[in-house]
Amino acid sequence: MQKPMFLRVLWVVSDEVSLYGLTALLDLVGSVSQYEVCLDVSAAEKRLQEHSFDVCVLPVERYNTQVGELAGRCGSLLVLTLPTGKNPEDFGQVGHRIAHWMPQQRITLGMLQKVFLGFTEGMHRQSNPAASGDRAMRILHRVTEREREVLRLLARAQSNQQIARSLGISIHGVKRHVSNLLLKFDCSNRTELALAASQLSVDLAHRPAAVVRTGATGP
Repeated sequence: MQKPMFLRVLWVVSDEVSLYGLTALLDLVGSVSQYEVCLDVSAAEKRLQEHSFDVCVLPVERYNTQVGELAGRCGSLLVLTLPTGKNPEDFGQVGHRIAHWMPQQRITLGMLQKVFLGFTEGMHRQSNPAASGDRAMRILHRVTEREREVLRLLARAQSNQQIARSLGISIHGVKRHVSNLLLKFDCSNRTELALAASQLSVDLAHRPAAVVRTGATGP
């Protein structure tokens, strides 16, 4: 039986109303053991230097390179919240660093439960490299070279149009490849797909055949 895993969360909010509402929600999230909520990014940067957090959440407009690097150094998954009317493709320059995106105005208990539970499951897989490697191998056996190219660009937060332009294929073709990848990785959206590839330690720079040959080596 797997030992329960709980998250330490650092969350930056944009106003006091959000602060009080969020603390009430986080108190109810079973996979969160400890959290800190603050209004100031500089305070969050200081906390990241002093303590270890599993997840760091902040509004996309508060994101900067320094907080991204601090989160990366301490191993924190970085989550950004989006204002109404925006989507991850609008912020492609930071997309490759982000583990998940959430809407700022529609954060619910159910959403937090699902997102944070997904993180703990990913950490369980990482703590069991053999199981993670086996799953990655099974998926990679089914991923074509073109799908791999699409996944690499998708993980960098490129839109379908950008991917089509980069690979010289139609948008319809990109959508078909993304749909196939969602099925193969058992994901419901693009963000989950990019995160799943990261959690499975998928090396997007190498061909599947190379990974298969490595995995086949053994006694």
